[in-house]
Formats: sequence, structure tokens, C-alpha cells
Amino acid sequence: MKTIYFAGDSHTSGTMDVLNIELKECPYSTHLANLLGYKIIGNTARGGAGNDRILNHVKELIWECKRGKPWPDFIVVAFSEPTRFEWFINGETQTVGLARNDEDWQMLYDYTEETFAQTHGPGLTWTEATELWPERSKYTSDYLADSLRLEGIRHHQHNQMFNLHCELMYNRIPHLFFNAHVGFDDRIAEEKRNCNFKLLGSIPLIEFGWSNRFWNVYEREDSSFVSWAQARGYELTPGYHVPNQGAIEFAHVLHDYIVEHGLLEI
Repeated sequence: MKTIYFAGDSHTSGTMDVLNIELKECPYSTHLANLLGYKIIGNTARGGAGNDRILNHVKELIWECKRGKPWPDFIVVAFSEPTRFEWFINGETQTVGLARNDEDWQMLYDYTEETFAQTHGPGLTWTEATELWPERSKYTSDYLADSLRLEGIRHHQHNQMFNLHCELMYNRIPHLFFNAHVGFDDRIAEEKRNCNFKLLGSIPLIEFGWSNRFWNVYEREDSSFVSWAQARGYELTPGYHVPNQGAIEFAHVLHDYIVEHGLLEI
């Protein structure tokens, strides 16, 4: 059986404010793998993950595969947003703003302790972050309120994503990227979500050629999973997550896009 690897944030790993354990509901990633008939060999997504963490996990996978680990047959990377920061603190990298819910995650996925620790490690709420490191917490908050700094992060991450795409193409690894939480120039996020995404987009991105391997990359409409769902009338949870039926429908959207553009081969 061919294999698939996922990287992303809570939209890819699944989240407890959407999934019903008793009904055995699954995130879009599981539905997509089933539609393709591929076996999931890795899902390093974690709730609240920022793009730096997501990129680093895929780069680590590439490093391991170049040294003998079997390459997956397909890679899906669902990027989050440029406003998420991670700190290395208390012996591990933690996402600032992520609340813990370890017991529920363990029940849902039945991970081993080791796998669970790698993919769904604890995070820090803003209260916890401020208590542990008040100066850094204030600096991070001030940074995120500065539109010019955010534009710099957005452009830098856009370039990193394209580098990753180029490296996967060079190694002939089929893949698909998309923005899960907010698109690069996301009209729905600006209008419907109470966040600082409206600060983004003042300096246009250079449009790279992605060989159709970044879904709706420069669109203003349907430019992310969450905005696609809102545009179709799905009501988000308080944590800005898409309900389960939306995840099922979106898996079909990605599946059809993959098949239409012949992305399973390079």
C-alpha cells in the first residue's frame, strides 16, 4: 500500500471541540488518506503549531529519508498562519497560546506515550507564558501588533514554503500544500474572524510557480480550509475550527484537486 505523511496544526491533527470520540469522527487528513487509499505513516500536526514548526518537521523528514528512511509516496502540508510563535522553554519547544488537553487526545487517537509526546506536546496559554517569561511575552505580543513586522514574517515564510516545494520537486516526492487557517491574502479571514489578519497583505507577494502543488495559493476567496468552510456556511467553533462534516467535504475537495492535476506522480 502506498503511504502518505501529514504536517500541520490542529486542523490536520484533529481537535476535541470538533470531533466526537463515540462517533469515531476523524480530521480531514484521515478522510483524505482513505479516499486516496494511502496508509498514513506520519502525522506530525499539533494544535496551535506555527509555520516554523511545520516546516521544520517536514525538513526533518527529508533529512531522515535522505539517510535511509523510506520516503512517503505523498506529502500533505497544511500551513497555519504567520502570527504563531514557539518558545524553547522548560526543556522543550512549546507553542505560545496553546491550552493542554492531553487526556482527551490520548483517548481519541490511542497513541503510545512516545508518539503522543512527539506530535501533541503541551503548549502555553498567554497567562502561563507571561508568568514564566513576562519580558518575552510582552515582546511577542508587541511584535504581533506591528503590521510591518507581520508582513516581513509573511514574506519570509512564503519564501521558506517555496524552498520546501522546490526541494520536494528535486527529490521527486509528490506533495500538496495548502493554508489551513488563513490564506496569504484572505478576504474571509479579514472580514469574518476577530484577529489581526487584516494587518497582512499591504505588500503584495511575488507569485511563484508551484506546479499546482499549492491549493488556491494566491486566491482571495477559498484561500484556506477555514475560509473555504465559512464561505459555504459552516459555523466555526469558538476555537475557529471547522465542524466534522466540513472536514469530510474538504477532504473530497482536496482529493478531486489532486486527481485533476495529477499530483500523485512527478
